[in-house]
Amino acid sequence: MARHENALTTLQARTILSAILSFVGSLSSRSDIEKAAISIVDNLISLFPVQFPSIDKFSFLSFALSSCAKEGIKRNELTILDYLSILADIKETNEQNINDYGAFGDLYEILIRCALMRKMALVRWSMLSVKDINSSDIVSKNFGIIEVGHNGKTLTFGTLFDYMDGDYTSVIYGVFSDEDKKAVYSLVKNRQYEKAIDYVCAYSAYWADKYDFQKDMDNLTRGKGITIKACGVQVVYNDGKYDAFLSALEEGKIKSLAETLNR
Repeated sequence: MARHENALTTLQARTILSAILSFVGSLSSRSDIEKAAISIVDNLISLFPVQFPSIDKFSFLSFALSSCAKEGIKRNELTILDYLSILADIKETNEQNINDYGAFGDLYEILIRCALMRKMALVRWSMLSVKDINSSDIVSKNFGIIEVGHNGKTLTFGTLFDYMDGDYTSVIYGVFSDEDKKAVYSLVKNRQYEKAIDYVCAYSAYWADKYDFQKDMDNLTRGKGITIKACGVQVVYNDGKYDAFLSALEEGKIKSLAETLNR
């Protein structure tokens, strides 16, 4: 998973997490989580103005909100379903307010994790985090070491010698228009989790061999499907690629993730 422009440094993230661990108040509702996150971030900006410049407050709050919610789960003050609803609201707000291009991708990866578990009752809090940039997104006994992405995904491990380089063996990839994203956000916020999972699975596919993914993307339309862009390896995404991918799913040229999982 690619690092986003508004991603925190390791020092900033670990400092916020440390402050959350020391927080003694309630984390049992959206209101509690917002109050805790604001209090923690305001305090860090006051204590460490160089490392926590106020201009980046919204990015700090974004991280603190989702982290406080996760801590609420660990403390058994929130359920996993509560967390997902709150997370979707936070991610949609981030996408709108700070142009967080990775916001939907974070929620998408978590929904894919839930889909692979088959039943929401089997989902654990440890599965609700996206992986670090240097780690594979999902390691599955049944599906291999999976790299997960959507739209103009950056293939972080790719090289000029091999675009698909990296320890991962398989790929789950999907395409989503702005309207699709709004629909998924809405479903999760309204706790219609199974419908949200069905939605992303219908617009995604699974490749057991990552090189089959590269072949399918390159043959989707006339132009290359994976190329070098902004000094990185990236899946090409535009309206034409979106339409072509959905057509390939509908025509059975590419098997949807929904079919693979029998959803």
